Formats: sequence, structure tokens, C-alpha cells
Amino acid sequence: MTLFAVQAQAQIGQGLFAGGGLGITVESGKSEFGNVTIDGPTTTGYSFSPRVGYFFTDNIGAGLELMVSGVNTSLDDDKTTSSIVGVGVFGRYAIGLGEEEKFAIVGDLNIRYMSQTGETKTGNITVEDDPINTVAVGIAPSLLYFPTPKIGLEMGLGNIISYENQVEKVNGGDDKITSNTFELLNLNSLNLNISASYYFNR
Repeated sequence: MTLFAVQAQAQIGQGLFAGGGLGITVESGKSEFGNVTIDGPTTTGYSFSPRVGYFFTDNIGAGLELMVSGVNTSLDDDKTTSSIVGVGVFGRYAIGLGEEEKFAIVGDLNIRYMSQTGETKTGNITVEDDPINTVAVGIAPSLLYFPTPKIGLEMGLGNIISYENQVEKVNGGDDKITSNTFELLNLNSLNLNISASYYFNR
């Protein structure tokens, strides 16, 4: 009887949710050799990942997501830039924790398509990077916390299991370099992600 009561209360609830994450990074450094100080490169980055989804049952949902990110690195007259634009779909299963419905463990199965472009500028010379298109499939767990009934804060480390197919177009022509990568708990690829969503029907 106790098990049934916990299961009944540990639910997200049906309905629409929308939100995402936003990140900005700035890095710079210096190297000292005796009395000589040399400025290192300055790197700035941004990421924006809105998503919208719907829980069809109390614990099972699906949705769409958009991913936009970029990195700029500059040192004197040298500058490199890269940007990624992607779209994806995801399905998720949520297991509530406790009786107050404030915490839940979430598991996402995501499928994404991403396009990466960039360029390197040295003085007055600019060289376009080879474009890279990626199709990725992954499983990403996270912890969901509701400080209020309708606002959910989500914290995760990204995909713990992933498969990627990358196609790089050499010099933008017909020649291609294809790579396939499978990763399982690769600690070097895990990053702390924090996002917020609004749950309309809770």
C-alpha cells in the first residue's frame, strides 16, 4: 500500500512545458617568462538551447529542441571563429522522488542534427573551415527540481551514452571525410548543464 502511494504522487503530470538554457563564457590568460609577460589568446563562447515538449502521460513526454552555439578565439591579428546550429527531437521518462513532487530523475533519448562552420583569419588572409554535419543519438540523465509547482530547474552532465556520425566536406567540394564515434561514460565529454522550464499545466 505504501509503494502505491509513492508511485501515485511521484509524477510530473500531463501538459506542455517550454524553456531551455543560455550560457556565456570568457577566457583569457597570460604567460610569464622571467620579466617578460606574454598575453595568451582570448576565447569567448555562447550557447542557446530552447526546447518545447509535452508530457503525454504523467511520466512520459517528447519534444523539439534548437541548439545554437559559437566560439571566438583571438590573439593579436589572428582570429578563429566557429558556430554550430542544430535541431533535435527527444523523448523523456521522469521518475518523481519523494512525496512533495519537488524532485524527479529524468532520462532523455535525443536525436540531433548539427551543422558546424567556421573560419580562421591571419592578418588580411581568411580561410574558411571545412563544414561538418553531424547526426547524433544519445541518452542523457538529469535531476529536475521544482522550486515552485510550475517552474522546473534541470541539471545534467549531457549524454552518458552517445553515437555520432560526422561528415566533413573537404574544401567545400564533393570529397568527404566520414567518422563514426561511440562513447560510453566519456568523462572528457561531460559538461554541467543547467536549464529552466515552465510547466503550463502543473
